[in-house]
Amino acid sequence: MKLTCSGRYSNGRVAYQPGQEFEVDDATGRWLLTDSPGSFQIFQPPAPVPAPALEPEAEPEDKALAEAPEDKMLRPNRRTRAK
Repeated sequence: MKLTCSGRYSNGRVAYQPGQEFEVDDATGRWLLTDSPGSFQIFQPPAPVPAPALEPEAEPEDKALAEAPEDKMLRPNRRTRAK
């Protein structure tokens, strides 16, 4: 059983500080919960935070605007030209 200490507690053998999380066997856990009910709580893992929803990227209204125009004059690469 996993417990969380919510208040300072000591009994001569063990001492727990507020906020401390620890694992004990079931019999010890039940005894601590009845011995000092205000000092211990059964551990509750924090709830996962949901990831924000991603919006899909907007496509251009006219896909032709995203492409190079067909009538664009392309110059040959001078570095690859034979000498």
